[in-house]
Amino acid sequence: MPAQWPGPSKIVQFCFKQWSATTEPTPRVPICHIPDYRAKLAGGIKDISIGVLRHFYERDTTVTPEVGAAMEASISTLSRLGASVRDVTLPPLQDWQACCMIIMLAEAYAVHEPWLRTRFNDYGKCFRDRVAPGAFISSADYMAATRHRRELQERLRARHDRCRLADPSFCARACAFHQGRG
Repeated sequence: MPAQWPGPSKIVQFCFKQWSATTEPTPRVPICHIPDYRAKLAGGIKDISIGVLRHFYERDTTVTPEVGAAMEASISTLSRLGASVRDVTLPPLQDWQACCMIIMLAEAYAVHEPWLRTRFNDYGKCFRDRVAPGAFISSADYMAATRHRRELQERLRARHDRCRLADPSFCARACAFHQGRG
């Protein structure tokens, strides 16, 4: 890794280009204000504040040593490049995951319900096993989850509104495509 900020990598620039193309104004959506993130990154990361959700991957759940080492290397690199890096604490990861799971299952089932009722076996087993339990989530549970998610979001904004948050996306290294999921 270079000692100075080299600017966004080619893959990051490609992603910005693709994202920008999908957010261009259209006849159906004529006004579309999208910040120019590329311009912001061109100046480096000196003024960026990074909050590390260390408790998410050290206490609330565990990650493989490989993921933990990669996370520490990333934090070190961000700090070396000039970002202000500090540990931050949010409500436990399990609170966020519970809200996400209840909301996602209820909404996924609601979207697919007509076809799941009439063409259940046309869906793959993995999808059916994942989405079918959404049929048993009550509206009261769904509403409680959306309320709790809003409370979590408000706590996040109140404490860390100007901070970018960092934590690993997965607990283990991603498998290669040929390895599949096992």
